[in-house]
Amino acid sequence: MYVGGYVNVSGLAQAAYWKNGQQVILGHSGISHVFSIGLNGSDVYCVGDILGPSGTITDSATYWKNSVPYQLSPESNGKALSILFAGTETYISGQVWSSASDSGVVWKNGDKNWYVIGSVNALALSQTDTFFVGNVGNAPAYWTQSVLHNLNTIGFATSIAISGADVYVGGDTISSSNTYQAVYWKNDAVTALKNPSMYSSVLGIAVAGPDLYAVGDYLEGNTYKPAYWENGTVNKLSDNGEVFAVFVTQ
Repeated sequence: MYVGGYVNVSGLAQAAYWKNGQQVILGHSGISHVFSIGLNGSDVYCVGDILGPSGTITDSATYWKNSVPYQLSPESNGKALSILFAGTETYISGQVWSSASDSGVVWKNGDKNWYVIGSVNALALSQTDTFFVGNVGNAPAYWTQSVLHNLNTIGFATSIAISGADVYVGGDTISSSNTYQAVYWKNDAVTALKNPSMYSSVLGIAVAGPDLYAVGDYLEGNTYKPAYWENGTVNKLSDNGEVFAVFVTQ
């Protein structure tokens, strides 16, 4: 089992991953995070960002292959959020930004291939296509290399799961009073999940047979709390924090 994230070293966040509980720190100077992790054969890939080294303010989208870092956005600020392998091709999604605009981007084999004004937060494969999930402007959306599906709400699309011909997207919608509602879309139709507070969001989603699982967070006072939904029923998890991913075996 491989887990990606970060640890605090001398007060600074340092990108790290764990293999069966054994920690590997992806050493460098500056601040860094791992947002996603994947294996391709025997190679371990982590994706995230590096802010620094000390004395600089550039936040560079980065991937690590077997602990060696490679910058994806040396010319601009950015972060890498998701990784997907399709045969001999490697897709990494994320975001780059400047004072002028934010752009969602996908790097295919290290080269930038697709841009949107917004962000690309997750990737998925079906039997026949590659799917990208994120925001186009302020609107949640998902798309393939040929077709865009705008989800026709104000909010965020954070995650995706594909089951047969059905496409599930997790995220949230934002009301006119600026409250956030955890939702999922099935083939573009939105379903609101039970909201434990005035703020909740789906950050990861999975489908196993007839069962749908969503994970994320809700706000209690000024504190984020983790939660998961099983077929629409909310389950609060202990402690403070957020849950970003879920994987289900049958």
